Amino acid sequence: MSDDNTETSVSSKIVYVLHHPSSSRIYIGQSSKGLKRPRQHGMGCYLRSCAASPRTKWIRALRERGFDYEITVLEVCRSKAELDEAECFYISYFRSLNIPLLNLTDGGDGTVGYVFTPEHCLRISKALSGCVREPDFGVRISKALTGKPRSAEVRAGIAAAAKQRWDKIVQTESGRDHMRRMTKRAKEVWADPKRRTQLLANCAARRPRSVETRAKLSASLQGKVKSLEHREKLRQALKERWADPTFRETSLRLQREGREKKRAKTP
Repeated sequence: MSDDNTETSVSSKIVYVLHHPSSSRIYIGQSSKGLKRPRQHGMGCYLRSCAASPRTKWIRALRERGFDYEITVLEVCRSKAELDEAECFYISYFRSLNIPLLNLTDGGDGTVGYVFTPEHCLRISKALSGCVREPDFGVRISKALTGKPRSAEVRAGIAAAAKQRWDKIVQTESGRDHMRRMTKRAKEVWADPKRRTQLLANCAARRPRSVETRAKLSASLQGKVKSLEHREKLRQALKERWADPTFRETSLRLQREGREKKRAKTP
């Protein structure tokens, strides 16, 4: 493959196009790692993992004829929001010119515009079944993240990105249908006494909060007054949960254990 821009002259956040003079088809993409992302499309592991995508088939067809795709940077951006907006613009623009694009979505962060068929969903399910992570995978991730400070700017960025993803989900019918399925599944799990008991036990055995964390939570709640409507909803919800024998028994047991631990610590 060839690059129309050198590594040192390209910002980390770019919108690029994959193309070749012998083909009328193109692919628009975005990268937050400069030219590293567009170059990865031609690597063996990516060609195998995305074998069914039009982009991969196009790259393979080029190489069978002795060619390779070229990379051209369309725009350099300063933020993720600009990156998403620019990618959506170029995909829409080239489609308006009736240029055959290899893109399956409308651009931006996610799979907006792409509808998975039932057969596709089944293939994904079969491909993921049997994939087991190493026993210490979660432990290693936890150790890597424990104690890693995040600046206020990073936290604000994470919050903004999460809100943007949520807004995209609730704005589409497929997203709302996904949320309905998740809600239905959660209700089914909660209706199972064994699963409910396990969930409550997991909550009770969660990692204890530090003194600093408890102090921050307490300070954030100071002065916040719940409305009458809010308090009534909480009362009704607690009343319904308390009517469940399993929940009531578990709550009383945890209260007894808490009192016993407190008495044991008292000299």
